[in-house]
Amino acid sequence: MSAFKDPGQRISIAGKRSGFDWCGSHRGDGCALGLCINASFGGRLYLAREYDRSIAQLRDTLEMDPAYEWAHLTLGQAYEQKGQFGLAIEELQKAVELSHSSPLTISALAHAEALSGNHAAANKLLTQLEALSKSNMSRRFVSLLCTSDWARTRWR
Repeated sequence: MSAFKDPGQRISIAGKRSGFDWCGSHRGDGCALGLCINASFGGRLYLAREYDRSIAQLRDTLEMDPAYEWAHLTLGQAYEQKGQFGLAIEELQKAVELSHSSPLTISALAHAEALSGNHAAANKLLTQLEALSKSNMSRRFVSLLCTSDWARTRWR
């Protein structure tokens, strides 16, 4: 059992102990944290449901490297959690492009499309995942996403 009631509190304390201001003062000044650490911190904020802070952190990461696929993926998921589906889909489309259509990014985009009400786009992406499952590429992962017609019937 954690002594912290707020999951983000642990993250804030970790940042203070390290001597860095993890969330914003480095903006534009070459960030003392490495790109991966900066993005990972944004991901941890996302997992702690600190979506606004996560979005700010991941935007900072993308200022450092606009082609960082994982940052686009997590940023899109954070926007999705806030109900900002247009921004979520935009970021997730970038993640799909940068990842060369990895099943993980395609499934995240399909989820956002379905939640936004664009069921035709979600079903098209599911068809793409099914095609990938028939190739040797990521067979196990894709088969989990496309088990029977569960996803299709849920999103209709």
